[in-house]
Amino acid sequence: MKGSDMVRIATVVVVALLLVALPLLGACGEKEVVKEVVKEVPVEKEVVKEVVKEVPVEKEVIKEVPVEKIVEKEVIKEVEVEKEVPVKRWMKVPSINAMTGPAAVQTKPVTVGCDDYIKYLNEQGGVDGVKIKFETIDTRYEVPLASSTYKKYREDPDLLCIHTAQASFVEVLKAEFEKDKIPVVAGSPAGLVPPGWVFGFMCAPSKSMDMVEYWQEVWTEDRPPKIAWLYADVAWGLTPLIYGVKDYVVDELGWETVADVAFPLTNTTLETELSKCKKAGADVIFAVAGGRTVDILLKDRLSLGMQDIPLMSIYDIWHITDPELLQNVVWTQTLMPWTTECEAWDISKELYVQYQSDKVDPMIATYNYGVLTGILIEEGLKKALGKVSPEELTPELFCLEGLNRISNFNYKGGTGPHTYELGVNTGWESKASLWKMSEDGKHTMVKDWFTATNLWKLGYRPQ
Repeated sequence: MKGSDMVRIATVVVVALLLVALPLLGACGEKEVVKEVVKEVPVEKEVVKEVVKEVPVEKEVIKEVPVEKIVEKEVIKEVEVEKEVPVKRWMKVPSINAMTGPAAVQTKPVTVGCDDYIKYLNEQGGVDGVKIKFETIDTRYEVPLASSTYKKYREDPDLLCIHTAQASFVEVLKAEFEKDKIPVVAGSPAGLVPPGWVFGFMCAPSKSMDMVEYWQEVWTEDRPPKIAWLYADVAWGLTPLIYGVKDYVVDELGWETVADVAFPLTNTTLETELSKCKKAGADVIFAVAGGRTVDILLKDRLSLGMQDIPLMSIYDIWHITDPELLQNVVWTQTLMPWTTECEAWDISKELYVQYQSDKVDPMIATYNYGVLTGILIEEGLKKALGKVSPEELTPELFCLEGLNRISNFNYKGGTGPHTYELGVNTGWESKASLWKMSEDGKHTMVKDWFTATNLWKLGYRPQ
C-alpha cells in the first residue's frame, strides 16, 4: 500500500471519528437550542361549580360536669398511746387473812377482791410509778399465826401497809399497829380503834347506832322496847357488844335486853337461835349476820313464821330480792346498793368476770368490800405521793400524808362520804343509809345518808 493511500485512509478515519465525537463534544460546550413552539389553542373550559351547602353542624358541647375529685389523703390517725410510766418502786401489801377455816366465807372474798383491784391498778401503771406486790397469807383464822406473820412483815423495808378482814387479829394487835406506826386497811368494821392506824369504810363505833336511832324514831309504845341481840360469834359479829351499843341502849335509853344469842359461822340453820328470840318476847331483833349467814337467817325466819317481829340487820343485804324474805326488815348500808351505777361497781363487776367468775360464787358483798379496800389504798397513795417521793415513802408517811388526808371520799361512788383524821377519838366519820323492801318489790331508802352517834365520843369503850 502506498503512502498516499494510507494518508487517505487515515483521513477518512479521522473524519469519521470527528463526526462521531462532535455531538459528544457539543454536549460539553455551547449547545444549540431548538425551541419547540407549542401553540396553545384556547380550549373552552367547562367549569362546573360544585355548590357544597354548608350545613351548620352542631358542635358537640362537652359540658364540664364538676367531678368530685377524690384525693386520697394519707390520714395519720393520732392514736393516744399511753406511755408506760417507769416503775420507780415496788411496795408490799400483805393480806394477813383467813382464807380457810370457819370465817373464810366472810374473809376470803375481801382478800380476793382487793387482790383483783391491785392487779387492775398495776395494769394501769400503778400510782405515779409505784406498783404494789399484793401477797396473801392464810392465817386459818388463827390469831397466833396472824401475829407472827405481822411481826415478819413489819421489818420489811418495802412495806406499805397491812391488809386484812380478820377482825380478831386486828383486835389483838391494834396497840402494836399504833406503836409500830404501820397502818392497816381493813375490810371489817371491828377493830377500828385506836383511831388513826386502822382504816376501812365502816365506822364501827357508830355502825350499830344507825339501827338504834332509827328504832327510837319508829317505836310508839309507852313502854321501853324489848331487844334481842342475834350475832355471829366472831369479832365482826360482836361489834354491837364490843362498842358498847348494848350497854348504851340499857343505860341511856332504858331499853330491855331479853335475849343475847350468838351463833357459830359454821351453822347451816338458825332456827334454834331465832326461836330463843321469839320465846323471850322480843319486840325487835338486832341481827349481825353477813354473806351466806344472812341468807340462812332470813329463810329460817320465814319458815318459823316470824315476819311479825321486826328485824334490824346491821349488815348489807342488797343481794336479797324476795319480798317475803324482806318483810318487816330494815337494814343499814354504808355502801351504795350494788345496782347503783357508779365507777366502783362497774370496776368490781368487770374484775369479777375477768378473774373470779369461777372462784368466788356467788358475788357476795364482801368481794366488793375487798375492791373498796383496794380503792382506799390507791387514794392513800395518790395523797402521799403528792407530798413525798416514792423513795421516801414509808408506812408511817403513807398513813400521815396519805390515808389521814382523805376527806369526803366516797370510794368512786361506792359509799357515802368518809373523812379520816389522825388523833381524833372517833377514828373517822362515815355516813350510812337505811333501806327496806317496798310493797312493789324494790329496795327503797327509808333514811338518807346520816352520821349516827359515835359512842367513843360518849366515852364507851370495848368490853
